[in-house]
Amino acid sequence: MLRLIALLFLPFLTLEIWLLIQVGGIIGGVPTLLELILSAVFGFHLIRHQGMKSIIATINKLNQGESATHELGEVGLVLVAGTLLILPGILTDACGLLLAWPWLQRLLAPLIFNNDTPCSPEIIEGVFTVDPAQDQDQNQNHHPRLLK
Repeated sequence: MLRLIALLFLPFLTLEIWLLIQVGGIIGGVPTLLELILSAVFGFHLIRHQGMKSIIATINKLNQGESATHELGEVGLVLVAGTLLILPGILTDACGLLLAWPWLQRLLAPLIFNNDTPCSPEIIEGVFTVDPAQDQDQNQNHHPRLLK
């Protein structure tokens, strides 16, 4: 497994280094370094502010009793985008900037996190109540009883 990860990671790392050298040769070393620093700062900002906005939207949707699958998908995409921006590299910055756009998040979130999966057969819906006469016994065991 480690060899497979290395085989996938080494070409990507080689491409990132090659792109950094090429961009550094075109625009210079200092602007390339500034781009890497600014993209990392933007990545931290994106995770902190946009991520919190998405989390709050998810909580609000759940409090309304609605499904928050798409909002959770957007939270995940914001975290991936911010992480890609924090990692040094031109290719990771480009992918992070693409994922940082809200219109692309709204487009990708339903594709990645769809809500059309059937419920598990182990889930049994019901209403649980506590019998006041047996409330004292239940407090000791901490298990509510199902009354029919």
